[in-house]
Amino acid sequence: MITIKDIAKIAGVSPSTVSRSLNDYPNISKKTKEKIKKIAEELGFEFNEAARNLNRKKTNTIGVIIPQFFDDIRGEIFFANLLGKLIKEAQIKGYHVRIEYEIEKKYIRKMIQSRSVDGLLLMNPFISREDVEFILEKEFPYIFLHYVPQNFMDTSIINYVRTNQEKGDI
Repeated sequence: MITIKDIAKIAGVSPSTVSRSLNDYPNISKKTKEKIKKIAEELGFEFNEAARNLNRKKTNTIGVIIPQFFDDIRGEIFFANLLGKLIKEAQIKGYHVRIEYEIEKKYIRKMIQSRSVDGLLLMNPFISREDVEFILEKEFPYIFLHYVPQNFMDTSIINYVRTNQEKGDI
């Protein structure tokens, strides 16, 4: 696998100059950019997305927390359809979707603290009051979808979208 350091050695520049050139920073001369991009193309260089995301402190991943069991077959069909569309739309926009069951307590906290996701889509009504308060305290991007947490009655301070199954609207 070709690295930025390999390109830097061949081009006779620093790895940071290679990185800046490949990312089109304005403070690098056009001649240097062209030289580095040509070397990178000839060597088949591709950015390591995981490394780039670490540097940008972004994962391009959305965490989706779903209930372990659904009420009935209609619920399972509804969620399967919803998750399929969610994954498709996320991929179109360059995001990955990480689907998890909230089985282990404090799992949401671990995802937030480790920054393993950029935001949370919460589709589980059984999320604890403590976890909701933690999300709010950390100002972590989130939205409750379809459900609001059963243990958190103050819906005026949370982000949520609920569907009205009887009227068929949001």
